[in-house]
Amino acid sequence: MGTILFGALFCVVAILYGQRVFDYFVAKSFQPDSQIASINKSLSFTDYGQQLFYASKPQLQSQEEFNTSCKATERTAAMLGCYYQRQIFLFNVTNPELRGANEVTAAHEMLHASYDRLTIFEKMTVDKMVDEQYQLLRDDPTIKSLVGYYEKAEPGDVQNELHSIIGTTVKSLSPELESYYSQYFSDRAKVVQLNSDYNAVFKQVEKKANDLVAQIESL
Repeated sequence: MGTILFGALFCVVAILYGQRVFDYFVAKSFQPDSQIASINKSLSFTDYGQQLFYASKPQLQSQEEFNTSCKATERTAAMLGCYYQRQIFLFNVTNPELRGANEVTAAHEMLHASYDRLTIFEKMTVDKMVDEQYQLLRDDPTIKSLVGYYEKAEPGDVQNELHSIIGTTVKSLSPELESYYSQYFSDRAKVVQLNSDYNAVFKQVEKKANDLVAQIESL
């Protein structure tokens, strides 16, 4: 009887903690290059957030490498990263004006890794919190545009995307959701600010383009 109980207990522990133990050893054995280590440091991950990031063996890649790695899977709307077969691939943005793009993309993809590891019951709870937050944000132009993109590109994966988008781009969250994300980030506001800074560059370019179109049309 004791052997049966021990075996049952071992199975329960393996189911609940097996992936986390596996991630721990993969992350410990991963040797980040200087750029990946710098990204990790900039994001103020918690120990668990760093574990998930390093367990996903993140790589900064050139355009050709990135297109090969992420060809068959979802990428962020800006096409800067993907989480595929439990690995994180990042397009190496070198433009100094877009400082923070690599970091925000890395945080976004790490949250895909975290969502991937939630149990079905955990996902039900997290999805509910994320959806309640989304209802407050659904008229925000940026959120609306991103969700519209994923509804077309990845219709069965919108909750997963919202989990990453809200965690890296939205400043004020419900206390419950903020508490949830705190297991991954010790300073989530820093990630949100980095996102705001580099996206401001895109908005400036978009405004210039719209102004040029208006001038051409008036002529």
